[in-house]
Amino acid sequence: LFTNARHPYTQGLLQSVPTLTDTRDRLYQIPGSVPPAGTIREGCPFRARCPMRMDRCAVEMPPLVSHSPDHRAACWATQPETVA
Repeated sequence: LFTNARHPYTQGLLQSVPTLTDTRDRLYQIPGSVPPAGTIREGCPFRARCPMRMDRCAVEMPPLVSHSPDHRAACWATQPETVA
């Protein structure tokens, strides 16, 4: 997960972790805001904040796919048939 994050949300979270040698003025922030609790939407719940979103994300939740024995992600952008 830490060396090969697949899901865009996980990638964003890892970019926001400070280090002892960090020289940034501000930590990375995932754009947008979290939807209200209890909101049920069609498609991927992260799509509004995702830099890799595609039309399919708005209408269909991606399945959870194994990328290795201990690494899974539910993201259309990381699906084997959609990755270039």
